Amino acid sequence: MTTKKTAAKAPKKSGKLSAKPSLTSSNVNQLIRPLLGQKGPAGRAAKLGKDWRAFIASELSLSKAQTDNLQNIPAEEVEKVQRALREAIKHGGEFSLSLGSESARKGAAGELTIKGAAAAGKTARSFTIPLVKCTFDANCRNWKCKFGLDPR
Repeated sequence: MTTKKTAAKAPKKSGKLSAKPSLTSSNVNQLIRPLLGQKGPAGRAAKLGKDWRAFIASELSLSKAQTDNLQNIPAEEVEKVQRALREAIKHGGEFSLSLGSESARKGAAGELTIKGAAAAGKTARSFTIPLVKCTFDANCRNWKCKFGLDPR
């Protein structure tokens, strides 16, 4: 039988779940890079390939403003990123995200680049091809994405 005295000495169980990491460039890059180049994407890679915004929202801790801004990215820009991610998940590639002041020196508040892997043959080296490059403001709004080497 538990008394007040013995209950006070018992170790307390933590009801907290492990907190999601915050939305930072490093956290996003560490989250997505291992999912690229999967032979039969399943689990997290499949979820990323289906809806990248839902994946980010489910894996990272976002503020209300970040959630709203993520959902308000124009559909055309969302689809460009989604196509590039599906390609990189299936065939491999590179993913790089810079947020806020990290990319201010490049003239944009934020920048996302996804490159696809390609191989020229058995003896040739593999290389990457830019699939999509996006810029956005410090509040993750005003997205502008370009496919590949498209100069527009």
